[in-house]
Amino acid sequence: MTIVVTMVSDLLWWRDAPMRQMKASEFKATCLRVMDEVAKTGDEVIITKNNQPVVRIVPLHQTGQSLFGLHAGKIRSTDDVISPLETIWGDDL
Repeated sequence: MTIVVTMVSDLLWWRDAPMRQMKASEFKATCLRVMDEVAKTGDEVIITKNNQPVVRIVPLHQTGQSLFGLHAGKIRSTDDVISPLETIWGDDL
């Protein structure tokens, strides 16, 4: 039952949100301007057909760089990290 309620609320997201809406014909005539505006302001725009929402235009947020290799060349280890340890785990028990 919870899944159905969640799905219904997800389908109705456009009714409660105070977003700008425009008809598909208006978007077709001004799509480049609308895309630039969305990218600049970060505001979302809902495109409708027959007063029903069909598409949501949202800004593309660039993700940060990968953490892999972030500290490459900045951290140095002087120990031998490849050779096995002389201590066997569990000896101190």
